[in-house]
Amino acid sequence: MEALSIRESQVIFEVIQGKGVKEVANDLHISFYTADSHLKNARNKTGARNMAELVKFYILQNKDKFFAIVFMTAQLLSMFGINENDIRRRKRGRKNAKITRVLKVQTKAVV
Repeated sequence: MEALSIRESQVIFEVIQGKGVKEVANDLHISFYTADSHLKNARNKTGARNMAELVKFYILQNKDKFFAIVFMTAQLLSMFGINENDIRRRKRGRKNAKITRVLKVQTKAVV
């Protein structure tokens, strides 16, 4: 199993953060096809059959870096007093407000 190149690692890291290949290409200032090629080459080098296995391989190879980022993110969220329930509540509130606006518009149209 070959070692991943720096660029392949960068592309995988961006994908782990939840970005699509187009966003990764835009952020790294490369073409979509180049970013896709880096992912394909990384899968071939690691023997991964899909993206999940590739991410698993990357995390196992870069445990210290990955867990440091997760730990720092958790600390930042706790510093600002944000927890998962708050995030869910905010999303639900936006959804309910959107439904209320639609209902108001519909009732005005009927009258």
